Amino acid sequence: MPSSPQRPEKPSSSLAQPFLYALNRMREREAVHPQDLEVRAQALLVERFGLSDQPVHARFVPGCAGLMSEHTHFFDGFAVMMPLPFGVAVAVRRAKGAASRLIVEGQDEVHISGSGVQEVPGGDTAVLAAGLFEDLLRVLVPDGMHVEAAVVSTLAKQHADAFLTAFGVALVQAVEHMFPAPTGDGAVPSLVSDAIARCMGRPFSVAYPLSVWKGRADAFMLVDTGTGEWLPLEAPPQEKVGWGLVYADCPQIQERDFYTRRMEQAREALERLRQRGFGDISSFRGLEHRDLQHALDLLPHTLRPLVRYLVGENRRVQKLVNAIRRKDWQMLGALFLISHASKRNDLEVACPGADLTVEQVEQMLIDGMYGAMLTGLSGSVIVVGQPYMVPIGLDRIQEGISSRFGAAPEVVLL
Repeated sequence: MPSSPQRPEKPSSSLAQPFLYALNRMREREAVHPQDLEVRAQALLVERFGLSDQPVHARFVPGCAGLMSEHTHFFDGFAVMMPLPFGVAVAVRRAKGAASRLIVEGQDEVHISGSGVQEVPGGDTAVLAAGLFEDLLRVLVPDGMHVEAAVVSTLAKQHADAFLTAFGVALVQAVEHMFPAPTGDGAVPSLVSDAIARCMGRPFSVAYPLSVWKGRADAFMLVDTGTGEWLPLEAPPQEKVGWGLVYADCPQIQERDFYTRRMEQAREALERLRQRGFGDISSFRGLEHRDLQHALDLLPHTLRPLVRYLVGENRRVQKLVNAIRRKDWQMLGALFLISHASKRNDLEVACPGADLTVEQVEQMLIDGMYGAMLTGLSGSVIVVGQPYMVPIGLDRIQEGISSRFGAAPEVVLL
């Protein structure tokens, strides 16, 4: 992330001071200028790989966060995605050498295709990018051809879901200007999500690349991951609702074995339900919420929490959409809190830092915060509240986590 100006002094006891402090913090937010990032990516390409007579193609793609989307990693449900004011720029050109090469800003090591991708527990961002780079090039670049690419990102390194999505889509858009596209426009989101899934060694929802491929900077997006259909939802202006991200440290939910176990449980549960009275369903999206308790009674105790989360979260998406359309931000915040509780108790992905963040937001509901929940499966917590309160809330969260665990998390005001 780019360095930010020095933080203003914290508010005094004056009634007006909290509002002035929050206003100054909100003015600190650096807007992402796509062209500036594309220029940075092109400069990095030349700096690391030298001058060339080959034309350079650069593309910027914004990141996205899932307001409710994690369940669609496991089945073809509905998701609500939120655009982020940060993103990834990729610059590419044809390579004259015998291999494709990739450099990520902030990393010293150049990745050379065919050299193998080292596996790092938790999925280091640069390593994951190298794996995604190789995977996509096998589809995008003709045999015998090679490319050189440079990547610049303003997304925090902890937000791997958002980074890989934006990087993958940007790479496709840049490379397709050099070589005929091997797939149609509608196939790009699936191409990217499948490549990310192979790279991360776990399922990855098409909702993420679809939302940045077709999304708008001023709108949320409702995505049907089963059909690939999508619908923009008007996002509230910044003066109405404030947003922030807290990057909690949740290493256990980044382990590949976690997803393998959960996917196996999901498949086992669905097969058991087919054999015990739900023979006509092919996916959890076909299980009506009114039938959930009956379905749970047919399953062993070990499978019930996961199914309760998957079906319940898919149902909460509809309620979230209604809250957004009615501009009912308190209901939206309440749904966040319910979702987080289900992720903690049923999906078992929360961690002490994420739970403490949500607890602190709950303590500030009377002050103007609306809610918080774990978003994505990278340990990020999204918080929402009144615009003047979110900057103050992020400070309190940092102080609370630092006091409890000895280190303050990185926070971002959106």
